Amino acid sequence: TTVLAAYAKSSTVRLDPHVASWKAMDLLQRLERYSSSKPNGYTYNALIHLFAKHEAPEHAESILRQMIDMYKSGNKDVRPDKVTYTTVISSYANRGTRSAAEHAEALLDEMEDLYISSQDDRYLPNAQTFASVLNAYAKSGATDAQDRADRLLQRMDALYKRTGKREDLKPNTIVFSQMFQILSNSGHISAADHAERLLSRMQQLHDEYGYRDMRPNATTYAYLINAYTKSGSPKAADRATEVLQFVESRYAAGEENLKPTNLLYSAVLQSYAKTASKSATERAESLLQRNKKLFYEEGVEYAKPSVLCYNAVMDAWARSGDPRAAQRGEELLYEMESLSKAGDVDMKPRTRSYNAVIFAWKNSNAPNATDHAEAILKQMNEKCKEGDSECRPDRVTINSIISVWAKSEQEGAAERAASFLRFMEKMCNLGDPGLKPDKYSYNSVIDAFARSSDLSNAAHRANELYLQMKKLYEAGDAEMKPDIITCTSLENAWSKSKDPAAPQHLIELRELMSNQQGSGNLKHSKDGALE
Repeated sequence: TTVLAAYAKSSTVRLDPHVASWKAMDLLQRLERYSSSKPNGYTYNALIHLFAKHEAPEHAESILRQMIDMYKSGNKDVRPDKVTYTTVISSYANRGTRSAAEHAEALLDEMEDLYISSQDDRYLPNAQTFASVLNAYAKSGATDAQDRADRLLQRMDALYKRTGKREDLKPNTIVFSQMFQILSNSGHISAADHAERLLSRMQQLHDEYGYRDMRPNATTYAYLINAYTKSGSPKAADRATEVLQFVESRYAAGEENLKPTNLLYSAVLQSYAKTASKSATERAESLLQRNKKLFYEEGVEYAKPSVLCYNAVMDAWARSGDPRAAQRGEELLYEMESLSKAGDVDMKPRTRSYNAVIFAWKNSNAPNATDHAEAILKQMNEKCKEGDSECRPDRVTINSIISVWAKSEQEGAAERAASFLRFMEKMCNLGDPGLKPDKYSYNSVIDAFARSSDLSNAAHRANELYLQMKKLYEAGDAEMKPDIITCTSLENAWSKSKDPAAPQHLIELRELMSNQQGSGNLKHSKDGALE
């Protein structure tokens, strides 16, 4: 039991789930065989915790089912309780899928049913249990996660009142933080208003009902800003500015719970970046420079800019349309590298940072954009060869490089774009899912051929890629379904072609587009897909 507990609590021991399963079960069998004291609830809970740690929820649940069977058979020492169930639920939450979230909620249902039928407090879910289920939905990507979260919160509140307002069922900041996270991830247009109501509810619970653990803090306000930003609200940047001014002024007035955090600053900066305007970029740059001065010159620790802050400012420049954007992005990137080399390891740029600068060159339309973008890619590759895996190019990196070449008017641009697509296909076939080309990859290369003026067979090359996308989609890759962008680029390619077969290709393509538009299949959906 002690060894199992040590494995479960260790922060350094990481095993393959199958290896962890074998070792754990071997230890359990040895305990049953050689020890005078038989495994008890603590033993099995330690085992479940081990499986949960190694992201093996099915193994964790199988142990739970064993405990239930043994308890029903008369072994009162292995009764599962709320700790057992909550640990299994947390393990499913880390899976990050809709089915895992639904399974986590089913386990919550099972707990509540056991409590109702037995009135045994050991089965009564607590705030941590509900927070774990909410966490599962926050990570699930489920389109109805927001509705499910609302129902879970109502259910928790009803259970809290029905059980005499037990302290361990009282809503807390962890529960509400998961609610904010779900709202942010939903991207729904109503998320911002919903988040405002949630914030008001927290404030009410604290001020009117005395819930000391419900006082909003700087992180709460960061979640509020994220909900505005991800919902696409046009008020996001202005609301972020208001929130930041409120938090900073109240903290200056003595409210310690509102001490600003890096999460808050990065949320504000990201809201500016998503606005995609020169004025918002100026706000982002101004806030970064102000915080640099506060930290480096005045010693205000909480104002220290983080990698997230720099990334957000580089994003703001990249989206601004300002002709200085790409150059400024490079300057910020090199500033991060200099800080890292000087000993501030937290400022080390990673793949995300390099991608932001390549994205800026992609949007720049500068005649030398391809040179700059490939130079950054070369720098990333060199760092990888030196053992720095945190700078490894990913799909976003290569897609941006492809797009830079697609927009280039240089001779051979389409072929260069196509070479990067072939590289992605090769790496994926070699077992690197992080470089699997997606619809954007193919669309960008089709667009490159459509723009090409130096290839007589450009339309045929574009058509081959279109047919390849169709083949992948028909083979079960739903993400590769050709969309309106695919068809429009292909139409442009055939329109420019001097091939005798071009008119017939155009007739067939336009007939396909017309039929699918008429049936509602071809439209500007969220991802552009033919639906």
